[in-house]
Amino acid sequence: MLSEHSLKFAVEGLLSINTISICETKIIMKIYVGNIAFSSTDDDLRKAFEPFGTVNLAEVVVDRRTARSKGFGFVEMVNDAEAQASIEALNGTELGGRRIVVSESRPREERPPRREKRGNNGQEYNSAK
Repeated sequence: MLSEHSLKFAVEGLLSINTISICETKIIMKIYVGNIAFSSTDDDLRKAFEPFGTVNLAEVVVDRRTARSKGFGFVEMVNDAEAQASIEALNGTELGGRRIVVSESRPREERPPRREKRGNNGQEYNSAK
């Protein structure tokens, strides 16, 4: 059985561990950037947002098949105030010759699974021919 002193030490130890982990946890805000030029790169996004604070990630979303930009991307910033300042300052401004849309990212909506493309006007391929 634990003595009162041992129990107090154990509880204080747990409290200090939790305090440390809370202080080390960083909340990252994900920012949506839409209507970007198809020629824009990850580095272009990073450079646009860095004047407002620390950019954790800047990423232009590309099509898997063509490797071409889809015209939007995401930026992650560590500091909430800096992220809000960047949204307010950059929304509606031009980047790469296009007026961009900047807002806090929303969670991705659930969609039903995609059906496999079968080709041949929806008919299955018959490899036995």
